[in-house]
Amino acid sequence: MSTGRRVRVAIETHGCRTNLVDSSTLARALVEAGAELVEDSADADVYVLLSCTVTGGADRDAGKALRRVRRENPRCVSVLAGCLPAASPGSGTAAIADLVVSGARPDEILRAALGRAAGTEGRAGAWHARVAPPAWSGFVLERVRRLSRAHVKIGEGCDGGCTYCIVPRARGPAVSRSREDVLADVSAALAAGFPEVVLSGTHLALWGRDLAPRDSLTGLMEAVERVTEVGRLRLSSLEPDAVLGEVAARMGRSRVWCRHVHVALQHGSDRVLERMGRKYRFEEALAQLRQVDAAVPGVGIGLDFIVGFPGETESDFDEALARLEGVPFSYLHVFAFSPRPGTPAAAMDGRPGPDEVRRRSSVLRQLGQRRRAAFARAQVGETVDVVMERRRVGARSWLTGLTDHYLRVYLDGDDAWMGKRLTCRVREVVPAGLLVSVEGGQA
Repeated sequence: MSTGRRVRVAIETHGCRTNLVDSSTLARALVEAGAELVEDSADADVYVLLSCTVTGGADRDAGKALRRVRRENPRCVSVLAGCLPAASPGSGTAAIADLVVSGARPDEILRAALGRAAGTEGRAGAWHARVAPPAWSGFVLERVRRLSRAHVKIGEGCDGGCTYCIVPRARGPAVSRSREDVLADVSAALAAGFPEVVLSGTHLALWGRDLAPRDSLTGLMEAVERVTEVGRLRLSSLEPDAVLGEVAARMGRSRVWCRHVHVALQHGSDRVLERMGRKYRFEEALAQLRQVDAAVPGVGIGLDFIVGFPGETESDFDEALARLEGVPFSYLHVFAFSPRPGTPAAAMDGRPGPDEVRRRSSVLRQLGQRRRAAFARAQVGETVDVVMERRRVGARSWLTGLTDHYLRVYLDGDDAWMGKRLTCRVREVVPAGLLVSVEGGQA
């Protein structure tokens, strides 16, 4: 065994929660192989970027990150991995990195990154092979980043044909992980002390349809709930799908599932939805969202909305805006359309001008702010289920966390509350969320 120090590796994650899970898996493999995980790329011998490629803007962000690391730490070995090289292996961004690995396969990244670092003179030095990993190595990335929630991937890929999306090329068709593997990961996360576990995937509603025997997302939810004696569970983003009503029914009679659903609605005009290649029309999605609202008391519903899609006319936007007024939701994520080269939408004409896109985005964000404020005001005086994060924020150095229905809270409290699940009472609404006090200790 070499007597040199361990290779220090920094991982940067762009994009979705699925990439966060991939980053966690990679971190575990790196530590078990003898590397040391560090938070800052300036301290690293190897820098790995788990890239996103969902938009042209995401590709540019990857290039900026790689150039920043080369500028700030020129002796560091940079590795571009994730969705960008999987979808576009010949992209100009790939040329910025020292090494390129398609996807997020830990074995390939290990061979490429640690092999290169072990043979590099200077800072990288030698690295220990198969040293004993530190405590909590199963969630080493979460430890380094001081995260309070663990993410468990339940499936990979997507079979959708959305005209703006490159994900099927980057991640392949929808493939479900087995129920046993998901349950094992959830149990490990809860045993490690995480107060919340988030089930993540590209298209959650498709889970189980490719398994033999066929399974379902709600079947998985029920099974996961049975192994959850402490902690709470959350689903990441869902598509408008017939399973949404079943998911809501499961949440409504559960003691552990968070009262929160985030749905990728994307638009309110059927004409635009058709151009996007979405499988539903607005009235179908509305019926599903109303089922959620009726089945889960106090539920927080978030919506994604794309503004400025090619062919979106002023009347399309006005129709969507009017329809949104009748949709039960508590917040909006508004995205300006960013063409992704290689997708059908990138070649479509009729994009609204940038000034008009900014105007429409502003109108939608104002609607979202009004809904979020109304939802927050309704919580004053109520008790809420909160998971506190492992950090302090703002000039007053408050603790911060999230309620089960996805509202940001602030607490003037002791460090002992960090990373804990608490029952809190909402005192007042503050500009960025809710001010709470602890009510009766841990949940």
